[in-house]
Amino acid sequence: MDSIYLVMEFEHNLIYIPFKSLMDLDEYTKGFENVLELLATTNDILELNIPRDEMLDAYISKDIDNIYDDMQEFRDRTLSIKYMRDDYDKKDLEKKFIKLVSKNINSAFSMFAGLKNIYDNYVIKYLANRTIEEKDIMKIALLYLGDNYKRYKGAYYILKDKKQKVKIKEKNIVYTKESIKEMYEEDIMLLINGTNMTIDEIKEYIHSKEKGITR
Repeated sequence: MDSIYLVMEFEHNLIYIPFKSLMDLDEYTKGFENVLELLATTNDILELNIPRDEMLDAYISKDIDNIYDDMQEFRDRTLSIKYMRDDYDKKDLEKKFIKLVSKNINSAFSMFAGLKNIYDNYVIKYLANRTIEEKDIMKIALLYLGDNYKRYKGAYYILKDKKQKVKIKEKNIVYTKESIKEMYEEDIMLLINGTNMTIDEIKEYIHSKEKGITR
């Protein structure tokens, strides 16, 4: 199974961590409110000792040869980092996606790779003797999403780009010493489970790679 990389950019360092899958990576990052919180907590967990004022950015790379390319998410919206504010409600996403596709399916073909193939196959199979109806568009849209995590995520960010609001799962967090400790411990477990490495193994991986960059 190919890894996918969480890349963390600091003023003098570029550090990347391989996760088992995009879903595993998102499970880790969606616990953070923003990029600085993600960088700071990961910095602490891995004891990187990088000063806070050197934190710059974080992004996802699906190819180790493109680790230094921080524009990947704009070419592939599934590579956007999923923060707490992006933890979308799946059912509401389906409704908004169906609405977008129904509004102009020809326009949707250019936005969602693979949608036209599903449409064409559906037409051949079910619409030989009648014209397409609204219920057919809904079925085509849901067939496209299927149970495909990447398609759901990509659809969410494209809707977001188009200013279409999707319901976000509410998180009522009460910040106490105990709750902060619990969240930190959960972050550690998500990092371990998502990478299938111990914290020491992640540290060893980082130190074994060329992570210095000159600016």
